[in-house]
Amino acid sequence: MKRILIWCFGLFLPLMSGRSEAASVMRLSNITGPVRIESWNYPGKFVRHSNFLARIDANVNPFDDSQWRLSPGLADGSALFHADATFRIVNGLKDATAISFQSYNFPSSYIRHANSLLRIDPINSDLDRQDASFRFRDQAPLAPLSTGAANADPSIIRVGSTYYSVESQYGFELCMRQASSAAGILTAAPQAIFKNPVNFTDLWAPELLTIGGRYYLYYAANNGADHRMFMISAASLSGPWSDPAAVNLPDDCWAIDGTAFNFNGQLWFVWSGWAGSVNGEQNLYICRMSSPSQSTGARFIISQPREWWEMLDYPHINEGPEAILDPSGQLHIVYSANGSWGANYGLADLRLRAGGDPTYVWDWYKSNGSLFCYNGGIMMSGWSPTQSYKGVGHHSFVLLNGDISTSPPAGPTFPLAYHGVPKGDNPSDFWGARTWKVGSFCWWGNVTYTRGSEYNTGWSLKFFE
Repeated sequence: MKRILIWCFGLFLPLMSGRSEAASVMRLSNITGPVRIESWNYPGKFVRHSNFLARIDANVNPFDDSQWRLSPGLADGSALFHADATFRIVNGLKDATAISFQSYNFPSSYIRHANSLLRIDPINSDLDRQDASFRFRDQAPLAPLSTGAANADPSIIRVGSTYYSVESQYGFELCMRQASSAAGILTAAPQAIFKNPVNFTDLWAPELLTIGGRYYLYYAANNGADHRMFMISAASLSGPWSDPAAVNLPDDCWAIDGTAFNFNGQLWFVWSGWAGSVNGEQNLYICRMSSPSQSTGARFIISQPREWWEMLDYPHINEGPEAILDPSGQLHIVYSANGSWGANYGLADLRLRAGGDPTYVWDWYKSNGSLFCYNGGIMMSGWSPTQSYKGVGHHSFVLLNGDISTSPPAGPTFPLAYHGVPKGDNPSDFWGARTWKVGSFCWWGNVTYTRGSEYNTGWSLKFFE
């Protein structure tokens, strides 16, 4: 009888490194403490023990149930039990940069997950190879899920070793927090930096970034159909901040959630807006900028909420666009779809084809479903719904200086801020119940987005609570 024996943290996970694979897989001697073992095809889910069974789960609690130690193989030829509890670490069956666990005494079989439970099976199909591939992660415990700051629409950047965030308080003033970590922002005290000297109403979704070594804070203000984009700037985050200036966008229509970025030597501005003066559909627009406050040329639509999975609430919404560069240097605009007042709200991706024109809508390819959402029915195939929060969205990639030229490489996970509501809560005021969270994201390669008979393959993203 084949058996799996995986011991919990504090005891041992008996694994034996195959000598021929040791150099190409990893340097096991570098692992000096407890590790976590992450599923290759379900990132964010880790091997853990539960009721004396091994399985993969997300958000493991207690955390120690997902920590393991590596020890020499128990097999010594004298005990079947010891042989059954010994595995070779080999190159990942699906991905050579990952790892797989080969049974010592049944070498054609490997540890794999099936319906979340771990078992030993022969490997025959591509799905088998995916299920049998894992990664070592986190030699130190991860921080627990954040409880969040009571607000929405986070914007966080890193400057040196310090993290800074901006937010709207009470709809009429802008505040900043600072901390030594992204998660530390959630408990840092906000300090007012802009007290609205011209009596704007409904200050929404400020966005902090740098352009040419100067700090810029973009925000939307005014009521109803009069919402437009404005900005203040400063040479230092300690101020003083400039007087507010209008961001002059083409067509002078309703505009919110705007942000600027440099791409291919050009300053661009992307935002959520209306085609005219009547609500009903929020689109994503882009334009060239001749300065941080002045556009040049026309505005160009790059996304409309026309896919079935982003038309679940009315008005139909694409908002909160955030630019980032993937490991191949291609531009992405990750945005929020559906109504921010409910569980359908989530993140989706626009990927500009290699060499594409950011102003040409057909050079953008949209993910075939949400990539980060509580509603599992609208997720892109291969992506899993959130487990702890709903209404997740209006995110912030926590980039150095808020500059997309510092976008992270492939491999590890990086900080992500977003807002949401605990999944078990059903508040009468959903907007008022939103709090900031700090999770993470990573790049996910070789993903195809389709549009009718057309398709584009490249990097996508995975998001974790």
